[in-house]
Formats: sequence, structure tokens, C-alpha cells
Amino acid sequence: MKMGTTMQGNSISIINDDTENTTQNHHDNHQHIIEEEENYHQTYAYSQNIQGGATPPVEDNANPSTENSRNYSRLKVRILLPVIGALYFSNATIKSLLLQYLLDRWSLEAGHNTTVSSKDFCDRNETDPAVIEADAIQSKVSYAAMYLSWCSCGPALLSCLVFGALVDLIGRKPALVLSQLGTTLQIILIILVLRFHLSTNLLYIAFILDGLGGSFMVFLVANLSATADVSDNKKSRIAWIVIVLTLSRLFNSGTDIAVGIVIKKVGFVAAALTFLIPTVLGLFLTVFLLPETLPLQSQGLSLKKFWDHICRTVFLYSRDGNKRTRCSLFLSLMIFFTASFNDLTLSSIDTLYQKHEPLCWDSILIGYYVAFRSAVSGIFALVILWFTRYTGCVSDEVNAMISVLFLVGGLTMEAFVKNKWEMFIVPLIRIPGSNVVPITRGVMSFLAGPEKQGVLFSSIAFVEVFCLLFSATAYSKVYAVTVAFMPGTVYLVMAGATFVTFLIYIPFFHFYERPPKTRR
Repeated sequence: MKMGTTMQGNSISIINDDTENTTQNHHDNHQHIIEEEENYHQTYAYSQNIQGGATPPVEDNANPSTENSRNYSRLKVRILLPVIGALYFSNATIKSLLLQYLLDRWSLEAGHNTTVSSKDFCDRNETDPAVIEADAIQSKVSYAAMYLSWCSCGPALLSCLVFGALVDLIGRKPALVLSQLGTTLQIILIILVLRFHLSTNLLYIAFILDGLGGSFMVFLVANLSATADVSDNKKSRIAWIVIVLTLSRLFNSGTDIAVGIVIKKVGFVAAALTFLIPTVLGLFLTVFLLPETLPLQSQGLSLKKFWDHICRTVFLYSRDGNKRTRCSLFLSLMIFFTASFNDLTLSSIDTLYQKHEPLCWDSILIGYYVAFRSAVSGIFALVILWFTRYTGCVSDEVNAMISVLFLVGGLTMEAFVKNKWEMFIVPLIRIPGSNVVPITRGVMSFLAGPEKQGVLFSSIAFVEVFCLLFSATAYSKVYAVTVAFMPGTVYLVMAGATFVTFLIYIPFFHFYERPPKTRR
């Protein structure tokens, strides 16, 4: 079979012509239209056959990036990527552990008994000197969280550009290894600080090491690029991205429960070891079991290629594609930025908020809450995505837009929480919103095309670094300033920032052009 393309309206349709019978007359126009609708996505199956080892003839206008002569099992990659992601993101709340450690350590240094201080302070008057001093320690820890983010984000800005380019030149696997190695060194140094009561300034060095490896941003660049390599179309890509992130949340929820209990029963050192073990295991799986998915003909490193990839990362949204595609990509990036602005800092703010009055939670209850939030959002977000697709009631993009309003509602309620059961209702309200970021990643991946996955996810990671840097700075300062009179103020600010995401969807749907549906 010979593959060719024809333009009809604003979309490119795929037509299959029988080359074995060169004298056969062309089908009539009506038959062409039927064939175009039925075979719209057959090029993906075609590229899959190539990846499986077949070498059918390729026309001049065929996209060479869809070829892949590597011999690997797509099923194996699809299983390993979520597992490695889950193991890596089991350490996602390590900053929460550090904030609890700093609260305890600095409270002890101030002469407070940390085993009773939280509840004791909740029962005291706000004008009590001990309560005022406890608020000052909370403010100090909030600023420490901001400085830790700076130490990670600074080196990560450069790492995202460099490693992001290398993902498309030398492969996905080296970037995965480097990011996991940086995080492993970070956790080891944190354990040494906790075990030997070393200077807390070494914690900043630990986060610098993580940033030099690219932190979770470069890990996602490589992991999601590999996911795109083995996902044929937009729906498949979005689904697998959601699965990768959902499994990460589920595994993280188990880790959070274990860490909360270990902190209470054993101590912070043992809790930090709980983060180290799965991270090392994920590194082992990446090095020895995960195959490389980058097409062989795309592999090759030179200074010119390296510089071209960095330029494409920076100018992806202003040069590539037609006007509609560029506008859709740029607006998708803005949706991603505003939707991620809260997620990257929410866990740290929640920890401080829950340790403060009127909640005054201990490490076990904080662990249960984070686990509940991760598990509920992960499982039911996947169910909602499946339901909307099965019923066909709304598209993935509309699903994400509506879900933003649930995020706004959850954050608004959290600002006025007074007791435990109200706090546990918040994640239930925010469940649909868990799909906003994964769906946006999938849409952008589809718009960029198969040959620009590393460039795309690198640009997303670059923006994600800025997002973490600005959100950590803004929200840490807001909490530090308002903790003494209304700690929930920061959540109202978050709700306002999230509503901007909903507004950006309005121009997005004006420019965004969905591919035509296939006839079943």
C-alpha cells in the first residue's frame, strides 16, 4: 500500500491508494470522503508497524520521525514508565517532611516542647507570647520553603534547556537517569543532615543538587516524551499521561501514610529513608530494564543540532506551524502555567496550614490527608476521564475547562476550614480538577507533532520552573504575612489565580481546531 496525503478544507486527510493496480480508475468523490474519515488515524498504525520492525516503502512527503527501527516491546515501555514515575514521585512530599522537621527543630531551639506545643498553642489566647513566637517560627519556615525552591529552580532553568535538547538528540533514557541521580543525591544529603544534626544550610545545597539534575521537571520531559513515542494518537496520549500521573499519585499516597507514621513512631531519619528506597529502585529499573524509545534516525549529537534544539525550545510558540496551531500552543501553555501555579506549592502551604491553629495536626494526620488527597484525585480523575469519553458528553478539552471551576471551589472552601472533616471534604471538591494539567499536556503533545516531543516537554518544563519559582515566592510571602490573623488568605489568592485558567480557555477554543472524528 502506498501512503499519500491530500488537503481538504483546513485538515489533512490520509488516503490509501492501491499501487498494485496502477491502471485502476480513481474512486468517485463520495467514496473518497468515506475513505478519508475511516482512515484518518491509520498513519499511527502504520508508524507502529515500522516501530515493530517492518519497513514498508516511504514516500518523500512521509514524516521520517514516525519511523523507528529499534526493537523493543511497546507494552514493556508502557508498563515501566508509570512504575518508574510512581517510584520517583514517591519523594514528592519530601519538602513537607523538611518543613515539619524545621518546625520541630526551631521550636526546640526556642525552648518549646514539640510533642505538646501544637495542641497547647491551639488552646491558648492569640496574644499569648508563646503563640506569637510560634507564629514567628511558622513565618520563618515559610520563608525557608521559598529559599529551598529558589535553590532548586535556579539550576533547573539551565538543566531544562540543556537536558531538554538532549532528550531529542541522544535519547530519553539519559535524561531520566540524570534527573533520578540528582534527586537521589539530594535525599542522601538530607538524611545526613537529619541524622547528624548538621547545619540546616546544607539543605539548600541538597536542593541545588536536585536542580542540577533537572529535578522532577526534566524527569517529566523524558518520561512523557517516551510516553508519546509509544502512544499513537491524541486520545491514547492523553490517557497514558493521565495513567502515568495517576499511578504516581497512588504510590505517593502510600508513601505519605508511611512517612507520617514513621515520623511519629521512629523519627525523621527513618522517614527520609522511606523516600530514598523507591527512588533508588526507580533508578535501577531505568538503567537496567527500560529500553530507549527515541527513533534511531533522530539520534545524533552535534553542536549545531544542540543549538537548533535550544532555539526551537525557546521559539516553539512563535515560529512552528500555522497561526492557529501557534496560538493554540501558546494559549495551552498559559493554561498549563496558571493551572500548575498552585499545584507546585500547595503541599508545602498545606503542611504549614495544618500544623497551625485551628487544626494543629500531627505528622500522622498530615500523612493521611496527603494520601487521601492523592489517592482520591488520582483514581476518580481517571474514572471521570473514562466516563466522559465513553458517554461522549464532552470533549477532553471541555472537561478540563469545566474542571477548573471545581479547583476554584475547593481552594475557596479551604480558606475557611475550621475542623478536620471540612479539610477532608476539600479534596473531594477538587477531584475533577486533577485532569486539567494532564489533558493540557496531552493536547500540546498532539499539536506539536511526533518529531518535537522533547522540544515541547522541555519548553513546558522551562515554564514549570518559572511557575514553581514565582508561586513559591508569592504564596510563601502571603502566608508569612497573614499567618498571624488569617492563615487561609493564601487559598483565596490561589482561587483567584486558578480562575484565570478558566478565562484563558475562552480564546483557546476560538483558535483550537480539533481533528475530525473517525467513522466507527
